[in-house]
Amino acid sequence: MTAAAEPTAPADLAELQSFLGEVFRRPTAVAQDESLSRRAALYVAGNDRLSPAEQVDIYRRQFWMRHDDCLREDFPALCVLLGEEAWDALVEAYLAAFPPRSPSLRDLGLDVPTFLDSWDGLPRARARACKDAARYEVAFVETFDGRDPPPLDPARIAALTPDQWERATFVLSPLVARLRLGFAVHQLRASLRDAKEVDVERWLQSAERDVYVALFRKELVVHYEELSADAFAMLDALARGRALLSACAAIAEGKSDEDAQALAGSLGEWFRRWASWGFIAEVVVP
Repeated sequence: MTAAAEPTAPADLAELQSFLGEVFRRPTAVAQDESLSRRAALYVAGNDRLSPAEQVDIYRRQFWMRHDDCLREDFPALCVLLGEEAWDALVEAYLAAFPPRSPSLRDLGLDVPTFLDSWDGLPRARARACKDAARYEVAFVETFDGRDPPPLDPARIAALTPDQWERATFVLSPLVARLRLGFAVHQLRASLRDAKEVDVERWLQSAERDVYVALFRKELVVHYEELSADAFAMLDALARGRALLSACAAIAEGKSDEDAQALAGSLGEWFRRWASWGFIAEVVVP
């Protein structure tokens, strides 16, 4: 059966949509532009209180308010790191470079990390922290409303023989995000949720360090877990399809005998926790 083609908008409707789409994304008032005011009068009637351009400006302001509110909700840590003035500049520049392409506001900020890589409005002293915050908060959105994989029976892991453990590969849940960060932005976001206000300068002084974070969703709530460098490397190796024995050998390379034994002793606890948190979606034994 052939799918029905999308209907084509009549020319006059398409022209109206194009005009409104253009002016709604303007950061300044339509009524302040004489040329746009004349164009607005071609499509909007106006009334005894408002000119056509002023009526269009009502919806233009709503466009900015709604999208600014949505981005603030998704990026609270980035917003507080930037401050109000730089945040307003970011929203204006970002929506000009990446206008909404999806009817879902959930997707509005997905390009923020890409945009920040080339935006020159970042405060120099906070640039890296801002980029980390954007990456973390996009991962938070993706984890929050991603689709649950089929549940894994914990008995499958418990029943693996030592030989199967060595050869097995582990498929990680799509609801697990792994991030290596230079600032503890996960703690900043959590502090904003709990306290609403944070001394950002004081936070920056203590937050710069190598951080390995796993984001995951359990019972409809997004959680984070700080990982050791070795645990993060193990998850990363498993995500790339390496068998457990091969991953262990790669991580243990260059370690002392004592550290290698500590690594081996940690594996069982790691997998126990990862299984209970839903990190593992499938176990494949060749």
